[in-house]
Amino acid sequence: MSHIVIQTLNHRSKTGEIRDDFLQLMLEARTGQLKQEEESALDSHEKEAQLKDDGSKKVKIDFHDDLVIAQCLLFILGGFDTGIIKNNTYSMTMTRPFSVNFHVTCCSTVSKRK
Repeated sequence: MSHIVIQTLNHRSKTGEIRDDFLQLMLEARTGQLKQEEESALDSHEKEAQLKDDGSKKVKIDFHDDLVIAQCLLFILGGFDTGIIKNNTYSMTMTRPFSVNFHVTCCSTVSKRK
């Protein structure tokens, strides 16, 4: 995994290739080119989630290769977890025996807790 990320970082740095993906965000943050979105472009949830500037000293984060690799790994694992949940939900709804078994299990668990 680390070799692929390093190789991709080097390739994009040499060629100037730009893609609309997570790794591009990490590259822009590393070079200081990451721009904050304008307030008008954010929806209400994004506005609430923004960190407020309290006027304190800004901290510069060193985006070394290990940090970029770790962030990419977390991004992939997070997507993998979501994919498993999505696939299981799809299987439950499309496979009748599985769906019935799941319903029976849920009902028996609820009745035991009453």
